[in-house]
Amino acid sequence: MKSLLMFFGSCGHTTVREVDDATWERFATRPGHGAIGELPPCRSRTGRRTRMVYVYPGRYMICQDCMRDEAGGL
Repeated sequence: MKSLLMFFGSCGHTTVREVDDATWERFATRPGHGAIGELPPCRSRTGRRTRMVYVYPGRYMICQDCMRDEAGGL
């Protein structure tokens, strides 16, 4: 089964990447931590061949491409 993580950045970009089973389980079952305290686990969906976990950060978080652009291409 393919395990995917969909990350929704505060910058407006969405990133999807394949992750291992342990990473998927961590995001789907463990509570998150944000500026206002503990957050519920991320929502997830499981199909026949693919399972997806949807990550909405609890604080301002931008994607890697926007981070690179803001850092001046470093």
